[in-house]
Amino acid sequence: MQSKGSEAGGFHPLMVETFKHEWKHLEVVFPRLVLYNMAHLIVAAESGAVPEAAASALVAELETLNAEGPETMPQDPRLDGLQPNIEAELSRRLGAEVGGWLNTGRARQECEFVARQIANRDQLVQLIGEVVPLASSWLQLAARESESVMPYATWAQHAEPITFGYYAASLAEGLLADLQRMRAAYASLSRGRADIGQVVPSPLPIDRNRVAGLLGFETVMGNSLYAYASLDAELEALSALAILMGGLARAAENLYVWSTPEFGFLRFGTAFSGTSYLMPQKRNPYALRMVRPVAAQVSGAWNDAMQLFAGGLPMVGNGVIHVPNRLLESLGPAMDVVRLLAMALPTLELDRPLMRRTAQDHWAQAPQLAYLLVREHGLSFRLAHHVVAQVVRNAVAAGTGPSNLEAAAVEAAVRDVAGRELTLAQDAVSRALDVDRVVASRKDSGPAPEAVLAHVEAMNKELAAVTHWLDGERSRLEAAGVRLRDAAVKLGKDGRK
Repeated sequence: MQSKGSEAGGFHPLMVETFKHEWKHLEVVFPRLVLYNMAHLIVAAESGAVPEAAASALVAELETLNAEGPETMPQDPRLDGLQPNIEAELSRRLGAEVGGWLNTGRARQECEFVARQIANRDQLVQLIGEVVPLASSWLQLAARESESVMPYATWAQHAEPITFGYYAASLAEGLLADLQRMRAAYASLSRGRADIGQVVPSPLPIDRNRVAGLLGFETVMGNSLYAYASLDAELEALSALAILMGGLARAAENLYVWSTPEFGFLRFGTAFSGTSYLMPQKRNPYALRMVRPVAAQVSGAWNDAMQLFAGGLPMVGNGVIHVPNRLLESLGPAMDVVRLLAMALPTLELDRPLMRRTAQDHWAQAPQLAYLLVREHGLSFRLAHHVVAQVVRNAVAAGTGPSNLEAAAVEAAVRDVAGRELTLAQDAVSRALDVDRVVASRKDSGPAPEAVLAHVEAMNKELAAVTHWLDGERSRLEAAGVRLRDAAVKLGKDGRK
């Protein structure tokens, strides 16, 4: 097999080196490329487009090649790609006459594009399988800590009291949304491109639906030009992955802050924490160490892939391989982070008394006092807001905290700010400023323990549905693999007749 550029005396060596930038992820791409070649040859032989004897010999040698692995196969960069090197190796082993049937009706880039699509599809379903236990870890924490009162913050200032269980449930709900996005992207990646030809399909009678079925694709793309130039399925998966990792990075930042000595709300178990190489007093939350860096990597890959997609003319096709490569480069690190967090979260140790004291003593419950003035005394919300702001200012200046605020102090602020006389019951003020009562009052989509537990129960059912789908999808892909192996065996018998 001649290398590209041979008519002009061969490629310049430096240009040959640049080809290698496309030759990535051989460990996952190579076996999928072998499977695609096998499926193509089986269906081509069934239709008579490729002689049975040649197809049988090629399929058998492909299985041998796959067992040996890509590292044992000579790889000549001058051939510009993995598929041409496979063809060259098969031609060397079986003779050029037999090897020449391998790529019947197919372009080099289409073959490698399909192999990467299969690899990305397989890894995406694996990632979905890793996100499920992570969501389950958050749901278990949500149930376990449904009564663990703490202050939430906005602008890094105490906002309103919640529970850690409520916070955990919010992250679980976000992961369920991530799972929906990833499943949608998975459905897009499950539309087969195999045997699309290049600009137009080949005129050979090769059943694309049959090829797709042997490779585990659910449907086929209907237009060869779209299928060859399309990258939207990979972009969709990268987008879902970037949102997933972005959400995890935001959660990691909160956990980082809450694990500092200044907060002291929580810490990871010793298997997921570590001391400094220099400072032995530290307990660093190393479980969070790679979340933001991987989120940044995935976000960069998404932006990079989008620029490759949007900045290139379809008729040029530059970037067809690079976009799937960006997805492959992102899935593995994301899986590592997701798997680690799923194991680390159950080890979280919370200082519940400290969390509650912080919520109680630092005015996180102040908005509830405004609602008291609105609901029971008819003040407009904005006016009540100004009154409570004055109450807090006066109390802080006097060294008074929420637990010992007197109703008279609120009445004085109403006079100063609103020019009105009100009489407030001390018990009503005390109840409004009790963080446990505040949390318990927020029942509609809020942190009330019974609301959190009901939400957790509903989300567990959603997660069980995802697990059911996942089991079915794995079985479907496994069945496709069995069909491919059975068809290969049948071809081998037919080819020897």
